[in-house]
Amino acid sequence: ADIQNGLDSFTATLTPTVSGTLANAPLTFEWDFGDGQQIVKTATLDSITHTFTYPDVPYGEKVVTLTVKAGDNAVDSFSRTFILAPSRVYATKSNPNAQYPYATPETAASGIQTAIDAAYEGSEVIILPNTYTYNSGSATIKVYRNITLRGETGNFNDVVIDVNRRCRAMLITARNAVVRDITISNGTGGNNIQSSGGAGVRMQGGELRNCRITRNYSSDGVFATGVWCDNGKVINCLFDYNYNRGGHMSGLGVQAMGLSALVDGCVFTNNNSAGFYSWSQFRVGVITALDATVRNCFIAHNNFGHASAVSSGYVGVGIFAEAAIIENCTVVSNRFTSQASEFVNASAGVCGHSGAVFINNVVEDNYSPSGLNNYRFNSTVSITNCATKPIDTLTGSGLITAAEGDYIAIPGKPL
Repeated sequence: ADIQNGLDSFTATLTPTVSGTLANAPLTFEWDFGDGQQIVKTATLDSITHTFTYPDVPYGEKVVTLTVKAGDNAVDSFSRTFILAPSRVYATKSNPNAQYPYATPETAASGIQTAIDAAYEGSEVIILPNTYTYNSGSATIKVYRNITLRGETGNFNDVVIDVNRRCRAMLITARNAVVRDITISNGTGGNNIQSSGGAGVRMQGGELRNCRITRNYSSDGVFATGVWCDNGKVINCLFDYNYNRGGHMSGLGVQAMGLSALVDGCVFTNNNSAGFYSWSQFRVGVITALDATVRNCFIAHNNFGHASAVSSGYVGVGIFAEAAIIENCTVVSNRFTSQASEFVNASAGVCGHSGAVFINNVVEDNYSPSGLNNYRFNSTVSITNCATKPIDTLTGSGLITAAEGDYIAIPGKPL
């Protein structure tokens, strides 16, 4: 068969082949499509098409059987399973009327993971609004199929996933999955970079859109308190009140890694790190971008506290960029409140290394006791059409001294 499963309706073409010796009697071929439709009889082994359509055919597995007959006697039979799945699967917090495959709000699954497990490639998993939190236990929600997981209303305040600081909140491993219109809160991580990184969300591809990432928590040894984005996309999200207690850390809001990684149209505000150590492999910032692209973002009123003086680490409270592109961003009023002697190379605004590119950004009114209030760049960084200060020590084109009122990097674009 050219296709064995589909959503709501699909047509399959079945092409049988013959092997062995034919019986000494005329052969007939009977197709039973397992969906209650009439059995189809043919005298030849030509290809045949069949359409499975809901509601004429119930959702679920359909066993298609081809029976070969010589006269009235069955010579052999062959079977293959086809699946007709709903294009929409619904989830709620608790539902005594839940019924597989959860294809209506009335029969919605009791739990988000149950709905994901019931969905097929290309399905939407729709989470019904709930004033309480989902998944308040200790299980990470795992998005391992190429589905769209979304809140029903489009307002991320209507669906809150809160794991009460017991585990990572969500793991996305499907490269084309989309998660949108939800709040992810109180994920936690610490002491192991790989297993604990991305306390809120760990992304291995996929897309996170119109989500609020808030109040996630990390301690020592974490890449990304909010979102660890490995070659995925984070679009139009709000990151606020994420917190690092102390220890080695990187990417308090998001750590974006890889040439395909994109952070676009996001707001980062009121994220706080009480203290941190900055080993050489940790690149400290509310946004840490490694080979990634960050654009159209607003980063303001974030604070990093006490830091250990580790000369091999790098800090840009607003953005740390290494071989990354930072474009059309506003970085303003971020604070590094440690002592100047503890980290002389810390910038409260942005830090650029290893060929990072900064284009059309506003970086102003940030504060660090080191004196590197707005930026720290090494000689490999490219800077074009940016507003900051001071600019007399910078090498670039189209640079202007930032002034009050410059806090929108793109005229007319809401940030």
